Amino acid sequence: MSNRSKAAEVVELILRRTKVKEEYANEEILKRLLMAKRAAPEIELPLGKRKFVHEITLDWWEGIRIVHVCPEEKKAAALFLHGGAYIHTLNAGHLLYLDEFAHRVGVELYAPLYPLAPKHTCEETFAFLPDYWEHLMEEHGSVLLMGDSAGGGLAVSLCQYLQKEKKKLPGALVLYSPWLDVSLSDPDCEQYQESDPVLDIQGLRTCGEIWAGRYGVRDYRVSPVFGRTDFLPPVLMFSGTKELFYPQISKFSERLTFEGVECMLVLGEDLFHDYAMYPVPEGKETIETVRKWLQSHSLI
Repeated sequence: MSNRSKAAEVVELILRRTKVKEEYANEEILKRLLMAKRAAPEIELPLGKRKFVHEITLDWWEGIRIVHVCPEEKKAAALFLHGGAYIHTLNAGHLLYLDEFAHRVGVELYAPLYPLAPKHTCEETFAFLPDYWEHLMEEHGSVLLMGDSAGGGLAVSLCQYLQKEKKKLPGALVLYSPWLDVSLSDPDCEQYQESDPVLDIQGLRTCGEIWAGRYGVRDYRVSPVFGRTDFLPPVLMFSGTKELFYPQISKFSERLTFEGVECMLVLGEDLFHDYAMYPVPEGKETIETVRKWLQSHSLI
């Protein structure tokens, strides 16, 4: 018997009925989507008429657009890297979550709209992201690093790059359903192909290969599971137990613990991929979990 909320049940039903998964599962639909994205101009933020607690601004840094959410009481600063299979930009769900997170936790948030496939590759994102990290560190002294889905994987990759370059690491990593291996090489992922209402293995592999570009899918900058992780700062991760990434997230948590890295994995029982970014009670609960965890580490 599932203990998930009615809202979560409704969201999953909507995801299945609207056939969101076909975007990745249907080869022809994905091909048309990628062709359209190659030709499309940069899109604006999906602000619409939504009401936010804080004014969400769109700034620029070295030609890259940066979403900035600044709470009245600032206890810390964080870089947030959004998900979207490396082909979709930050969406309305992200904005609503970041707005509430900033309000309840007191963290000033910076979310770059980094270069995406199919127009761009991982190489172009890494041409600016480490420098932007250095910029934030100079401004704030200490910065947290957060990310969801593809952005969660990118956050770990950024840490690995910073360690190689002997740069200062974040005070902590907060990861929501991180995509840690774009090749999805773990055979256990196959068991979650049907239960996940959003993600599809082959479609994600296609997106991941385009994003990888000349680096290849086993480069740590593309798939951080293939890089060093024993130096990482404290890690807080969230995963739904119905999602495609659950096996690799669970094993990654075990690996970090074995290596001596402090890691806390919070499981959303019977929940779907990236549930934190949806309007469900379980998603809102993640904010309180992060707040308490950051407080326990004296980071806010």
